[in-house]
Amino acid sequence: MSDHFESLFGAMDGPRPLDPAFQEGLERAMAETASGRSSVPWSIDRPRQLPHGAFERILAVLLRRRRRLLASPKLVAAVAAVSLVAATTYVVTDRLGSRRSGDRGPIVAAPTTTPSVSPSPSPAPTKHAEPNGPSTLRGFASSAQFLAYVRTEGLRQNTGFGIPGSVEQGRGGFSPSPGSPPAAMPLPSSPSTAPYSQTNVQEAGVDEPDIVKTDGRHMVVVTGGVLRVYDVRQGPRLTDSMDLDARMDDRAFLVGDTVVVLGTRFQAPKAAAQITHVESRVWTSVRAFSIADPAKIRQVSSMDVEGELVDARLVAGIVRMVVRSPALGPEPADQGNYIEKDMKKAEAANARAIRASTVGDWVPHFVTKRPGAAATTGHLYDWSAISRPPGRPGLAMLSLITFDPDDPRPDNAVAVIGAGDFLYASTTNVYVTSTEVDEEPSLVTRIHKFDIADPARARYVASGEVRGRLLNQFAMSEYAGRLRVAATRSRFGQEPESSSSSVTVLSDRQGRLVVAGSVGNLGKGERIYSVRFVGPTAYVVTFRELDPLYVVDLRKPNRPRVRGLLKIPGYSEYLHPISTASLLGVGRDASKTGQAKGLQVSLFDVSDPTDPRRVDVMLQGAYGYSGLEHDHHAFLYWAPEKLVVIPAVLSSSGETVSFVGALAFTVDDDGIGTPTRISHEGRSGTGKGEPPSILRSVVVGQRLLTISTEGVLVSDLETLDDRAWAPFPN
Repeated sequence: MSDHFESLFGAMDGPRPLDPAFQEGLERAMAETASGRSSVPWSIDRPRQLPHGAFERILAVLLRRRRRLLASPKLVAAVAAVSLVAATTYVVTDRLGSRRSGDRGPIVAAPTTTPSVSPSPSPAPTKHAEPNGPSTLRGFASSAQFLAYVRTEGLRQNTGFGIPGSVEQGRGGFSPSPGSPPAAMPLPSSPSTAPYSQTNVQEAGVDEPDIVKTDGRHMVVVTGGVLRVYDVRQGPRLTDSMDLDARMDDRAFLVGDTVVVLGTRFQAPKAAAQITHVESRVWTSVRAFSIADPAKIRQVSSMDVEGELVDARLVAGIVRMVVRSPALGPEPADQGNYIEKDMKKAEAANARAIRASTVGDWVPHFVTKRPGAAATTGHLYDWSAISRPPGRPGLAMLSLITFDPDDPRPDNAVAVIGAGDFLYASTTNVYVTSTEVDEEPSLVTRIHKFDIADPARARYVASGEVRGRLLNQFAMSEYAGRLRVAATRSRFGQEPESSSSSVTVLSDRQGRLVVAGSVGNLGKGERIYSVRFVGPTAYVVTFRELDPLYVVDLRKPNRPRVRGLLKIPGYSEYLHPISTASLLGVGRDASKTGQAKGLQVSLFDVSDPTDPRRVDVMLQGAYGYSGLEHDHHAFLYWAPEKLVVIPAVLSSSGETVSFVGALAFTVDDDGIGTPTRISHEGRSGTGKGEPPSILRSVVVGQRLLTISTEGVLVSDLETLDDRAWAPFPN
């Protein structure tokens, strides 16, 4: 809405931005009417005529404008412009409204609280806005307050290169997230499909995007910038493929006959050429494909969002995607020859641009497109959908976007000012973290909570923090309405001896994530290598020279305590529950001085939490590792056969690689079976280059499918003998 006003009213007095005081009064008048004080409520599914009362209040604001008296023709034009905006393009909704499928335009949300029409604040106040909600939850009462905040913070961070991070492309794609996911559960058999494994995820009922997906009929593989669809009922038989612009970080959801591919692009979409902030910024790409006809993949829609993909989840058929946008703002000035004179000149130019910036300069853009239709562009949200934690959260924007897999659109996106590292989700809440350096100096992890109980939208409800740094998404777990967090605390820039870890229980109290209880001093001088929450128990592995496995009892959230401790050589970077009595750890053996050696798989008996024991161990290679260190989706546990499949790279000397592939072995409470090595080396017929890495393993019926960078190998599920090889087409 702000951009509409700036374009219409700014033109009345020449090329200048709308002054914040005037803009705030105008928006307050409209917000008052939208809140329900008008006799005729706003409708969210179609534009409507501006009510007479709101029209009179807007006219009064126009007449009180003090920057320059408007000549009569301009006043008439202004009133006509407001009427046009209200009657044709201004769609207002509250946060609890709904959206009809026929409405394709972006939603402009009304404020969650309606400010009274009062004298506007000065254009650049130094004081932050008062909380617009319970406790620490702060919003913005108007676009003027939001603009004052970002301008003030932008000037504080300004340099000759602009605002730090304003053109940074970031890491791209998904943050590495090793950890300890639960077992992949088989689905019941049906007349049309045999039992099949699912993506190894953290929480039951919360799907995660991955490079391989199957529903027992189709298997979708997204590797090397190509989307491939296989019929796995007999084959696998490749039915069709489609290029995806060679982006290596693409991952997908499979929802019925729709494939949603998420990825990162380092170039703005063509339709964003006129709206994007800075050309070099990273964008998140979402594309929906129909495979209703598996022989012909058909793209049905796309959505691009300005910012880097943090992660996404699929809950009850709805996608919740988190995107982090670096500090936006005006495009930085040219730095010339980078000499002191040029840098001071650029810094001054940047400061002028910040002071003259508009609301739209600080909010991420989006582009949606359907085949055969014109692209739709705009901002993800307006000022009223943005919240901020206390303190100085900076200028980065963390956006949570809710969309239907069949029709990705950024309707009802919400945001909190701050960065984003890891995403954890239950079936009702999403938590996003960011790690910062505080004043001690030491690391602190901010945690933002979003309520996703409503399938149509998310709602930012609370923020909190824990001292230290989280390893990954598995360092968080929600249980009985509380969030448990495992973190390693150390003084920033100091020796490892200063570190220790803790498990903290957080409760949501009126918008604040407050500490209900905590147990610390885990692994002094060490850091966390893996975490697994199982019901009211946390298993935490720390390491420096030995591998302490801590068993933490969380049954009393206010008084968590360590019940058991086991120290063994090496460490586990991945923990997986095999049963209520057994825990599987995958990691590496280590010397007495802590030097990593071969791949190590450990079976722990945790039936007695006061006395955890390692009952079996499997060592592979003098040196080696598993891809599980970086991606938990590569783990397969097929409970009916008690079969585990993990990727592996092994070496007998530490200088040359002797095996690249996967290890398949059985495991139960009594021990670990003899592993079978599965390799794709030489199967494509080229015999050149490095052996292909096995990326994923999938069970369909009585077949084990392993997927590498070169193709798909079918093995007999019982004997693990080869059955078929399907190479990727060149």
